[in-house]
Amino acid sequence: MMLVFVSPRKLTHVTLALYGALIALLMYPQRRVQSTHDQTLAVVHTQPRTILSDTLESRRIFVASLPHSDIRMGWLICLDQTSTGKAWLYSAASLIELHSTRPFQSEHLVFESLKLKRGETYVLDLAIQGDRVRGSIKITFDSPEFSTQTFPLDGSELDREIQGANASFGSRFSNVKFIEESGDTVGAELLLFKTRGKDAGLITFFESYWGEPNFVSFELVDLCMPAKRKYAFNLKLGNGQTGNYIATLTGECIRLERIDLKQIMDSSQLPLLKRKAMFLP
Repeated sequence: MMLVFVSPRKLTHVTLALYGALIALLMYPQRRVQSTHDQTLAVVHTQPRTILSDTLESRRIFVASLPHSDIRMGWLICLDQTSTGKAWLYSAASLIELHSTRPFQSEHLVFESLKLKRGETYVLDLAIQGDRVRGSIKITFDSPEFSTQTFPLDGSELDREIQGANASFGSRFSNVKFIEESGDTVGAELLLFKTRGKDAGLITFFESYWGEPNFVSFELVDLCMPAKRKYAFNLKLGNGQTGNYIATLTGECIRLERIDLKQIMDSSQLPLLKRKAMFLP
């Protein structure tokens, strides 16, 4: 199987589509074929599966993205401080369990997942210094449709908000659901948190409300609050394209809107994401 190191500066919409298709294949067992950018991709849609069921209060969580790239994909990396060498990678609304291949106390950590349902394997190679993390994520897949890809990572630790005896890392808003009749997963998920004292977040689209790639978690760029209960952010979608978004809090929900397009979606059709009880499922 060929090994491909993906330079952040060379990522294209095709690369992103391939990555999204690969993530879909890794996470979701029912598959159908979708044509994207003149390439036929094996894409699957089903209900996101949860691998981790317990809470994350005792864990360190890092957000990492592609450095110096015009496509800002992002991941959450969860390190367990109470066990020897266990970690989870959060991508496309699923948690993947990994195990350390070297002493957990080392500043240089390598984690590898078991071979998952379709023969795919994740390897995280991390260097952690204080609240910073750098390294790479390698994804191998036992299918001739995809070559192994390695992405560079750069990120920082999520701030932990202490609430009595509990610790909170942030908020999760989602309208993701599985449609039994078609076998599709639809909706979007938004994570909001703080890192190094600044607002940050990730968003994943399982359907293209405004043409965004599916099954790819994007880092929220230039996130700010221009008004009370309203967030503004950009998504770097590749090929020099940037999407501008507004997320408005309404009760326990967030209404999501894209504002850089000429065609405006009717307010009744805007996606409404509901606050979930846990930051991660």
